[in-house]
Amino acid sequence: MVRVTGLLLTTTFIFLSNLTIPTTAFGRSPSTQRTSFERLIDNADEIKYEDDDARKDFDLPASLSSSPRRRSLLRSAASVTMGTVTASSLLPSTTTTSYAYGCGCGCSRSYYDKARNSCLDRFFSYCMSTGMDDYEAKAFPYKSRLFDKMLRFLSQAATSSSAVEPSSSSSSKTNNVVLDNQRPVILEVGMGTFPNAPYYAHALRGSTTATSTTNTAAPDGILFKQGLDIISLDPNDYMFEYAIDSATKSGLLSPSSPSSSLTSLRNVHGVAEALPFGDGTIDAVVGTLTLCSVTDQLVALKEIQRVLKPRTGVYLFWEHVLSEKDVGLAFQQRLLSPLQTIVADGCHLDRRTGWNIEQAGFRGGVEIEYMMLDLGVGASIISPTVFGIAYT
Repeated sequence: MVRVTGLLLTTTFIFLSNLTIPTTAFGRSPSTQRTSFERLIDNADEIKYEDDDARKDFDLPASLSSSPRRRSLLRSAASVTMGTVTASSLLPSTTTTSYAYGCGCGCSRSYYDKARNSCLDRFFSYCMSTGMDDYEAKAFPYKSRLFDKMLRFLSQAATSSSAVEPSSSSSSKTNNVVLDNQRPVILEVGMGTFPNAPYYAHALRGSTTATSTTNTAAPDGILFKQGLDIISLDPNDYMFEYAIDSATKSGLLSPSSPSSSLTSLRNVHGVAEALPFGDGTIDAVVGTLTLCSVTDQLVALKEIQRVLKPRTGVYLFWEHVLSEKDVGLAFQQRLLSPLQTIVADGCHLDRRTGWNIEQAGFRGGVEIEYMMLDLGVGASIISPTVFGIAYT
């Protein structure tokens, strides 16, 4: 992260201009060298937590730890006119589809989804793909148990709903986006380069995370044997190329795993303030380092609540925020935030995101934690972090 911040600061004038940068300037060949983050993922089960009490706060009750009923896969979901990636197809579609946003008239989309500079988008996506390994390695122990809890909750919710009220249809279409009723639909708002891919891969492989005190997941993808329907939503269309790489390296789209081979990864251009989905159609919304960059947090949170399924929908969040305990750090964040929004694609350093999430009106409540992520002096301005899960 320090490398990215330094690089962005030194290229401020490039971001303020409309210089034409050749596409090949940021081209790259597939790397066979494993990053420190990837090695950490492989050793996830060996991680020990010093803070056992914090770990227990995220353990599910016994009633939510049972295995789900297997549900069949609807392959027609892959026919949507968006980029679709599975283990058997790793080439995203370049088709651009127009969607009805928010109220359906398109007014929300035109207001929030502004025209973007393609060369700057390409440059920023390259920076994010090469400079976030250290940050993700520090966040891994906390994000691992967070995703573990969300995915186990979705697994149990899917089992309960299918047992009480079986679906009469295996798919649905909302605002031109085909959704799969036979697999959990997970919407990653601001997916970026998809650093969260390893957490889904663990669930599909049936791996238990470092926080599990008992084997609540058996081999061969016990949580989601029929795979997942993962949708990426991002205003920067160049991010998806790197998202595919992350998914492939993590094993999320591995043909050798039955559950992974049934998982799809799709891309939709859009913004958080105007989601192209109908009311109550999404099982889970995931936003990690997303709300710092949206134009209007309150509108984005209302949209997230609107598209989530009532009673069983969940919103997982992980955001850097304004420091609540260090007055000096908070002063630095406020001072540097205007520059940060310019060089980091609208990212704000001085937002009270946790408070906004708590006040957004999630009916099922909000589980939230605040901490200082140990990033060192160079990246301390993004150390204050809130994370948790909100329920509909």
